[in-house]
Amino acid sequence: MDRQSSNAWGHSLRHGPKLKMLNMPSKNLCFVPEEIAACTQLTKLVLCRNKLTSLPLSFSSLTALTQLNLSNNLFSTAPACLSRLANLKVLQMHRCQVRSIELVEEAPFPMLEILNLSENQIIELPAAIGSLPRLTTLSMDANNLSALPIFTAICPLERLSAMGNSITTLDPSLTTLQHLKELILVDNQLTDVPIFILQCPALVTFDISLNFLRSVDSRIVVQKKIKHFYAEGNPFREKAYDTDGEQGQSMTLVEFASRALLNTNVDPRTFRTGDELTTAFNEFVATLPPELQSLVVDAGVCRTCSKWFIRCYVEAIEYCLPPARFKCDTREGGGIPIRFRVCSSKCFRDGQNWAPR
Repeated sequence: MDRQSSNAWGHSLRHGPKLKMLNMPSKNLCFVPEEIAACTQLTKLVLCRNKLTSLPLSFSSLTALTQLNLSNNLFSTAPACLSRLANLKVLQMHRCQVRSIELVEEAPFPMLEILNLSENQIIELPAAIGSLPRLTTLSMDANNLSALPIFTAICPLERLSAMGNSITTLDPSLTTLQHLKELILVDNQLTDVPIFILQCPALVTFDISLNFLRSVDSRIVVQKKIKHFYAEGNPFREKAYDTDGEQGQSMTLVEFASRALLNTNVDPRTFRTGDELTTAFNEFVATLPPELQSLVVDAGVCRTCSKWFIRCYVEAIEYCLPPARFKCDTREGGGIPIRFRVCSSKCFRDGQNWAPR
């Protein structure tokens, strides 16, 4: 047993049952004694910048604990006893060399609101993290994540930061986060911004700088809900721009009928703004039977002829200057490559300013 650690703990725990706050940063501590369980009234515990590698099982007896700082230690695993802390609201565990996280099977972290796991070596987060019932802030910067956890509607997350990972795709479960206001994904490996990101009802700030975007969907650019959109440091200036090719140019009867239905009842050319058109479209779709709703819910408007299409379209790229809220590096004199959809080969040929192959 480390004598220096023993002396430090002996001095600090002499008033164990009465302790409400305990600050022991930078004490070269190598262990936490079982006697910590006697601190039944402890609400805040700071053990950062030590040499801890594990915690005793009795640690879960600290039922009054609401704030815990274990940052800058030597844990290879976040122990399961942490998830048993019934009233823990804030857990700081960055820079701990953590590779994996252990959780109890039933109701882990029932009261946790803020979780900071940044600057570790985590490859995958447990699925239960996406369903924590009180979690509002999740920081996972500078790990080895290739994907975010799958989230459920029970999670009230407001801020999600996962900078400096290896994330390649985003999961549609993000749209279940009804309170998500800030999504920070700087320095990952994303090649596209999925259109479903617009379905996050509360999202105000989205930072996807320093990824591998070559173009941005026009619907992302023209929307007004996300007020702060950052995309600096993406390879927009590279030349590998092309259409995605025609998709089903031999139009099916379903495509033909769906286009006629929408163009007759919600003619895009009769609306002054995109918001007015979106409102009218949603109101009309709501009047349709469920089987028809599923057919037209993903409809789009052709960039060239301003008429509806469903699944039959061509994607093309045009250099445009983005709105002021869209912060990104612009191509000299030509804006950034924005991806538009057109409804046919004819509309593609008739369009202007498409980027050359």
